[in-house]
Amino acid sequence: MPHGLLVADIDEFARYIREHRLEEERVIALKHQVLQLVVGATRRLHQRHLVAAHSDSVTVLVPVGAADPDGLLETLARRIQTAVADSCPGLTVSVALGRLCRKPGDYRDAFREAQRALGLMVRFGKRERVINTERLGVYRLLAQVEDRAGLEAFAGRV
Repeated sequence: MPHGLLVADIDEFARYIREHRLEEERVIALKHQVLQLVVGATRRLHQRHLVAAHSDSVTVLVPVGAADPDGLLETLARRIQTAVADSCPGLTVSVALGRLCRKPGDYRDAFREAQRALGLMVRFGKRERVINTERLGVYRLLAQVEDRAGLEAFAGRV
């Protein structure tokens, strides 16, 4: 069964920490709270899922059926954003949807692509976004600059 991959990243977290003068204990607690909010939002839509936290982002894997996986993943992304905004005033997250994963080798590429898309949004000063890496168009090319195979695949599709 194919899986969808999402990466939720706390927007401008370093600035948030500075502005709120958070001590390390509070930063760790806040990251844990965001992780729990992502788990809760995911669990309500997908009983079977995997969630992992790394630094100020959370990665989610959910099985998706053949019917509109992008719609299901975008709905989950919006629920994650809402859960964080409702529980942590002033804190927002951006969520990148990686490509659909059908075989083991797809997960790494989908994760890297999602991370690059989030990095691209940071460079453009965008916050609180849901980014579908499959719909980035020419911006997808910019997000893949480090990935020669990705550039060649993009050129082949275009």
